[in-house]
Amino acid sequence: VTDDFIEGCIKTALQQEFNPEKIRLGMAKNVRREVLQEELIKSGGADAIQSTLIIPLQDEKEAVGSIAVFTSDTFAYNKDIHKLVQLIARELLLTIKYIWKLEEIERMKTNFTSTIVNDLRGPIIANQSFVEALYHEYVDPVTEDQKEILGNILGNNKKLLSFINDILDISRIESGTLEVFVEKNTVKPVIDDAIKNMAILAEQKEISLVNEVEDESFKAVFDAEKIIQVMNNLISNGIKFTSNGGSVTI
Repeated sequence: VTDDFIEGCIKTALQQEFNPEKIRLGMAKNVRREVLQEELIKSGGADAIQSTLIIPLQDEKEAVGSIAVFTSDTFAYNKDIHKLVQLIARELLLTIKYIWKLEEIERMKTNFTSTIVNDLRGPIIANQSFVEALYHEYVDPVTEDQKEILGNILGNNKKLLSFINDILDISRIESGTLEVFVEKNTVKPVIDDAIKNMAILAEQKEISLVNEVEDESFKAVFDAEKIIQVMNNLISNGIKFTSNGGSVTI
């Protein structure tokens, strides 16, 4: 049978009040009369159906679907079979409702995470700007000790910001809202930007960051922002697991 046939069966079943005898003796005839229209049935399909049992997946609030059973036997469904299918339908309905609830909880968790992380991100970016202004002596000169402290703050801020961006991306991936903007980019400047982001972390361990991509014309197709994010994580790990005075090469 076609999809339209199943929908017609469900509609017919939901319009009738429960009556075991009617289900057992009359439902097949009723469905054949009201639903088994020639244009909805595959060739030879109608002749094969002699008994039909349709149980709505329905609680006191709503109907979410139905179980439809067909057979070529005449009067195949007695009260015991009806009760069995009804039990299966009830368990299936509970399972569907449970899955829906889990999906709703997951959506709430994702929305909550995104909201909290976004609220954290704003102040961190603002603090980053203030500390960078002090570190680069845009306001007043600073001593070497002060510069070291500001460098530590900047480095930890960048780590935290990178972590928050990762959480946001995970939330977007789970919700299916992550956007990737792919275009042709020159590779060297992108790596240079990532190195610049991690420079203060590297300075704290006297680690040199080396970009071995020297060809200014070398291009590739990618999302520059996402690749910089990936490079930040990779370089950060490189710095973390490299001894003081070493180097990280990209």
